[in-house]
Amino acid sequence: MLECLRGFEAKLVESEDGRYDVQVSLDDDRDISRVLGAIDTHVTERADGPARVDLDGRHYLIEPATT
Repeated sequence: MLECLRGFEAKLVESEDGRYDVQVSLDDDRDISRVLGAIDTHVTERADGPARVDLDGRHYLIEPATT
């Protein structure tokens, strides 16, 4: 996941319960679109099930594209 976000200010953070989250610093709505696009491309290329994204308290599930 971090590899697909290498063009952004992203870091991996471990929570108290041992779960890892990816945090990305964003400046504006355009950055949100670019990050989600990078995640979508990553999920589609790996074709290994959905990715779960939490953004501003909302939960999203990104499914791999089907051909």
